[in-house]
Parts: sequence; structure tokens; C-alpha cells
Amino acid sequence: MRERTPADLRIDSAHFHPQMLYELARAVADLGQDPARICMGLGLTVEDLEDPHCRVSYRQANLLIHRAIQLFPGVGLGLESGRRNTLGTIGILGLAMSLSRTMQDAIGLYLKYEVLSGGIVNTSVELEGANVVFVHALRFPAPEIEIFLIEEAFSSAVQFGRGLMGPDFRILQVEFSYPAPSYVATYEPIFQAPLRFGCRQSRVVMPASLLEYRLPLHNPLTLKQAMQVVQAETAAYSVKEDLCQSVETAIYKALKEGPRIEAISGQLNMSSRTLRRRLADSNIAFEDLLDNARKTRALSLLTHSDLPVDDIAVEIGYNNPSNFRRAFRRWTGVAPTFYRSDAQG
Repeated sequence: MRERTPADLRIDSAHFHPQMLYELARAVADLGQDPARICMGLGLTVEDLEDPHCRVSYRQANLLIHRAIQLFPGVGLGLESGRRNTLGTIGILGLAMSLSRTMQDAIGLYLKYEVLSGGIVNTSVELEGANVVFVHALRFPAPEIEIFLIEEAFSSAVQFGRGLMGPDFRILQVEFSYPAPSYVATYEPIFQAPLRFGCRQSRVVMPASLLEYRLPLHNPLTLKQAMQVVQAETAAYSVKEDLCQSVETAIYKALKEGPRIEAISGQLNMSSRTLRRRLADSNIAFEDLLDNARKTRALSLLTHSDLPVDDIAVEIGYNNPSNFRRAFRRWTGVAPTFYRSDAQG
């Protein structure tokens, strides 16, 4: 039997809020199937997904989503699930966001307490000139559900933005790291912006001026009360897992250039020695997180793009394609070309 790795332990750790999976179950029911079918054998019921105290693992979420996709191929379940979201569906976090002073404050709250939204992707924000860019990336290798996760994250973000700003919310462009699906026409009414597919990253681009937008429901006293509940709800979330997620986000941003622990620890306001020690408390090493990020990105590119294998090697930080091929065999047991042929049919 293969020895379980630190990545296996994180995949099996139940710390994700069920909100996103609850909306998926509702979508499955509305499309005419019994949502109990996608929960069977996972140690979960549809009723569990309605319990705000329930937590699920990444492995459970992956299997549940994959089963739903198989029930409705070519439907765009991620869009169907995400468009159902409002600030109310993410509970006290949505309330706190709506009570914030500015759009920037609301976004900051979401990024800090994203675990309460039920999303299972990494979200980061970058400023590019006069624009603000939201980048979404997978946390674990899962090319079979990647399109669902990006669709759900992006359509949810749009719903939240419109809930906060109403008609003043606007998007300049949406970029997807996969080819246009057969149902691409369903994207247009949701995003109401130019769409680009086959891009290097999955990103939503908006005017940076929106960050200064003053939210109409801002109330400092009620916000403080709401934040007490938000903080209490996240108290059970592992601080160790939160650190891993912060490191993963930083690694992903620097993947092509070659992430260095010295640079990333500096971004997190600690020494590289301290970062290594804190990661070791979770029985994980910086190199484990880097390896996982490279594997996740490689599987995504081999599945959803036509980028040559040597270029993929460069994209994930390998200057020598031979080193990438050896690493890929270690991850999957097969060569990158064989994996791509099998994944793309």
C-alpha cells in the first residue's frame, strides 16, 4: 500500500464549509435528479449539506462534484450553482461584507474568511495599472472538476459584486484557463463582459476605481457585531491550514519564476526558518506545497490546453524539461504526453 503523504492528509481533512455543495445539490434537484445520488457512500447526506456546522473534506467535495458533472454533461453546473448565490447564501460573512465601508474592505473580508463561503479554490488579488484582477487557482490536482470550480467561483463573485454595488458593478474582462465549452452561450448573460478562453490563468478583471466605492449599508456598530460572529465561526478552522493556504497562494503567483522560501516567508512577515518550523507543525514542508502546486498546474495545462510539454515545464518553474518529465512520472507514473493523450481522449 502506498504511504500516505502530507498532501493526502490535507485532502482528507474536513474543514470546508458545505455551502457550495448545498447549492450544487439544489441545482441537481432542479435539473430533475435526486441529489442523494451524488452523496451516496461519501459519509454525507443532503441534509448534512444544510447543516451550517457540517464540514467536508476536499476528497468528498471532489467526488460529489464529479458525480454531478457525470449526471449532466455539457450543462455548466458551475454556472448553475454559482448564479444561485447571494450575499445571504454565505450567511454572516455576506452580512459583514455588506456592512463594510468600501468595496475594498468587503473584498478584504471575503479573502480573509473565504473558508466560510464554501469555495475550494485559492483566490488572490493583484493590481495591474488602472485595473484590479482576481485570480483563481486550484488547491489540489483536480482537472476533472476544474471547469466546474472556476465557473462556480467566478459566477458567485459576480453575484456578490452585484449584491454589494447593484448596477454600478462592472467587469472589464473574464479570462479562463480552459477552452470555450460547448455551452459558452450561457456564460454571456452571467458575466456581461468580454470573455477569453485558453488563457494562462483564470482571472476576472475590473476597474480598480470600484475598490473605493462606498457601500450603502455601511454601519460600524453592526459590522463589529457581525465580525464577532465571523471570527467565532472561523475559530475552529485550522490556523495551520490557513498558513498552508497563504503559502500556496504565494507559490502559485511565483510558479513560473521559481518560488523561493526566502521571498515567500518575507511576504508573510517571518523568516524562512520560522516558516519551515510552522509548516513542520502540520507535518508538511515547503517543498511539499511547491510540488503540489506544480503538479496541480501541470495536470490542468495538460488537460485543458495545447501548450507543448516543454513550455508547460517552463510555465511551472522547470528550466530543464527533462527534470519536469522525471517529476511528472513521479507524480503520476506516466509520461506527460501519455497523460495528455488519455485526458483529452
